[in-house]
Amino acid sequence: MEAVREVYRAEISHYFRDMFTEKGEHVIAKSFISFRLDGSDPKCVVSIFGCAGDWFGGWDGLVPGDVNRFIAEDLQSGRMVEVN
Repeated sequence: MEAVREVYRAEISHYFRDMFTEKGEHVIAKSFISFRLDGSDPKCVVSIFGCAGDWFGGWDGLVPGDVNRFIAEDLQSGRMVEVN
């Protein structure tokens, strides 16, 4: 937390570590190491969970991914609809 505040001047530190890909899982960010949130100098670290998998393409970035896996054109299906 202190390293991120010092280097990036960010008030809230965050990281991405965990991934949830099962259908039906709702994904909510969790706050860790928080204090003085009501004061003038709030401090906390937030863990932001990934939930959609890596569907942007192949390992080399040359094979296009399928955007419909995230959300279909009709906005009725896809991973982003499932976790919302």
